[in-house]
Amino acid sequence: DFRGYGVAPNTPLLGFHSLKSDCATFRVCLVGVVVKQETLSPVVKKLKLCGAPYRVEKNTAFIDGMFTSALEAAKFEGAQIKTVSGIRGSIKKAIREDASQAARRAGAPSGKAGAFRATFEDKLLLSDVVVCRLWVPVEPPPLCLPVANLLEAVSGDTLLARSVADVRRATETPIPVSKDSLYKGPIARAPRKFAPQKLPKKLVDQLPFASRPKEDAPRGKRDGYLKQREDASTGLAPRESTETRRTRKLVHQLETVRAEKKRIKGAAKEKKKGERAKELAKIDASRRASSKLKNKAAHRAHGRDQARKRAKFTSGDE
Repeated sequence: DFRGYGVAPNTPLLGFHSLKSDCATFRVCLVGVVVKQETLSPVVKKLKLCGAPYRVEKNTAFIDGMFTSALEAAKFEGAQIKTVSGIRGSIKKAIREDASQAARRAGAPSGKAGAFRATFEDKLLLSDVVVCRLWVPVEPPPLCLPVANLLEAVSGDTLLARSVADVRRATETPIPVSKDSLYKGPIARAPRKFAPQKLPKKLVDQLPFASRPKEDAPRGKRDGYLKQREDASTGLAPRESTETRRTRKLVHQLETVRAEKKRIKGAAKEKKKGERAKELAKIDASRRASSKLKNKAAHRAHGRDQARKRAKFTSGDE
């Protein structure tokens, strides 16, 4: 796109960096053909607006840092946005500044001025970066200076057209440098820490044994029990002296011997008690047998007496 006087279409176009006679290099910087003529030709430049989520709820996220006011965010409602990781989304609604202030007073997460609500294809992380790609119109200053021959000087050795580099070189003006355009070196980012993966219990039960997650993960090396007892901050009792440990060991041995003697004595007592119970059982069995015989003899004798009495009464009546 260039401005100039009317030229017929399909006219060849040739451009040079400089036509000065003392130029150290000669280079053709433009070659083309005139396609058409327009009174107005839009000139745009690429612009990327970056923001970050401060609150995430499923596929909905609240973004701030991209716009400076709620009015500016409202103008971009419906615009397409995208994260650096490739998740696409769109801007739904700008958040009013009074609502952000009320949420901040209530202690809830609230964004800066210009925050908005957006929806995405998938759930975002708080560490994601959201980008909105735009084309910003640029209005270059209109200038048309038709010159038939640049080699003709107006006054002296001064030509009609000079490049920006020639003007800066002549006026000794340094090239303007923007701090935002300089490379800042590698960005130091903290390593990402992901939450442990949690599988549903039903799914784990259906998996084969080799594919199931191992719960007993190897733990780090810890100090031993004796070393922990030497540290007063652990709250454990300090380690006893050698004499105290020997005394406690001797007492423990004596208690063990006494317990063993008690066990042997109790076993012998139980054995004697069992033998005595067997003897008493035999005596009881013999007593029951003899008492049974005596009862039978007594019943027989009683029966004979009753029979004799009945016979006597019967004979007397006759």
